[in-house]
Amino acid sequence: MPAMRYQRPELQDRLAAEYVLGTLHGRARRRFERLLAETPALAERVRAWQARLEPLDADLPPVAPPASVWEHIATRTGAASARRWRRLGLLATAATLLLAVATGLLYRQLQRPAHLLMVTDAQAQPVWVLQAVGHRRLKVRTLKSMNMPAEKVCVLWFEWPDGHMQSAGVLSEEPGEHVMPLPRSARHDPMQATLAVSIEQGPRPPPRPRGKIVFRGRWIEL
Repeated sequence: MPAMRYQRPELQDRLAAEYVLGTLHGRARRRFERLLAETPALAERVRAWQARLEPLDADLPPVAPPASVWEHIATRTGAASARRWRRLGLLATAATLLLAVATGLLYRQLQRPAHLLMVTDAQAQPVWVLQAVGHRRLKVRTLKSMNMPAEKVCVLWFEWPDGHMQSAGVLSEEPGEHVMPLPRSARHDPMQATLAVSIEQGPRPPPRPRGKIVFRGRWIEL
């Protein structure tokens, strides 16, 4: 990505939000951290997003791991038996091969550009973080509920320059990560679309938006 693109305030703001959320990974995160050391304005945006998102994190109840996790850790870190030592050479060889394969897969994955988008509400508060997984799936992280009336839903739309629009489905208001299918079309690339969110009469989205469109944004390519 050319250095000049990082001077755009909108891009700086969204990258800072993704950094604080922890959705920047690999080369993109390392590149962003280098920019932080060189760009005071970018560091200020990160601090602003930290202040904005920390109250949301405080509202999440802590989740204790099940007892089986601790038992598994204790077993794995306990004294090895003679039988385990005899198998250590084979395990080390297998682990080396697996590491080589995993490293190759990870390297190829990092070569692919990541496509991210943060959906905000009218107060510029983050509501959903969208991440394209290949060209088939869309990972959606719900940060907070929009508190929609029972008969209303928020629908995600893909809109292309030729006017074609297609719905990806209803955005979940349940906190956590969800997966949605990306629209599939021989003539329309999901990565070239503008994403929009409209408020519709539930539970199923109409063929085209009928309600008010409350958000529009473009993918950020990292």
